[in-house]
Amino acid sequence: MKYLIMLVLPLGLLFMGGCVDCDQVAEDYSDAVSAFGSSMSASDCDAVVDAYQEGVDGGCDGYEQSLADDLQSGCDDL
Repeated sequence: MKYLIMLVLPLGLLFMGGCVDCDQVAEDYSDAVSAFGSSMSASDCDAVVDAYQEGVDGGCDGYEQSLADDLQSGCDDL
């Protein structure tokens, strides 16, 4: 199911004509990391993963699926 979502999301963005603002993605990721650093909660950890995954799915430079997977693994261990 996870791989299906990873396949559908980029295709959805393509057909919707949407594009990702990578500067906004970086800001959202930074905000999520700050929130998680303060709370160390599972929900804030998931927000970090979601923000990073947006960069991966949007094709932003420096965002790699392997790191998104590692982040998710870390959240799963909380």
